[in-house]
Amino acid sequence: FVEGFIAETRNYAVGNPLDQATTMGPMAQARFADLIREQKAEALRKGARAHINMKVANDEPGSPYLAPEVLTGVDHQMSVMREESFGPIVGIMK
Repeated sequence: FVEGFIAETRNYAVGNPLDQATTMGPMAQARFADLIREQKAEALRKGARAHINMKVANDEPGSPYLAPEVLTGVDHQMSVMREESFGPIVGIMK
């Protein structure tokens, strides 16, 4: 399951929602994307493993553009597993 989920997530094309090649546009507001960046950083500090590590233009603090991410090695001590972010990040745990 995890391998298939990661493979499918790698197919996303992040970009301008008016571009027909885009399958995932920006977050509604940059602050929402920054929240997800914080959740990802916290999870990685606590031992989670990131599997996508996609490079996306403008994916930087203060920007609504955000690359999708799949995390394993997560637990309920991590905010990514406790808080609804409504963004392109998923923690997978047994």
